[in-house]
Amino acid sequence: MLALWITGIYWFHPFAWIAFEFMCVDMEIDCDEDAVQNIGSDNRKRYAEVLFDFSKRKGYLLPTFCPLGQVT
Repeated sequence: MLALWITGIYWFHPFAWIAFEFMCVDMEIDCDEDAVQNIGSDNRKRYAEVLFDFSKRKGYLLPTFCPLGQVT
């Protein structure tokens, strides 16, 4: 939330948006790593298939906006 607040204040500064995008990508990668470690080896392939199917449906592989509060 702090990063969103800072980006809102410095909306005119390109570095704020770039940093915000990098933070969002890092959050996604961290969540995926955590999920893969906790689901066990049996479900890892299925998890990867779900992520791949989702990326095909949305038309992109990396998020273009932070997933904070995003509902799909």
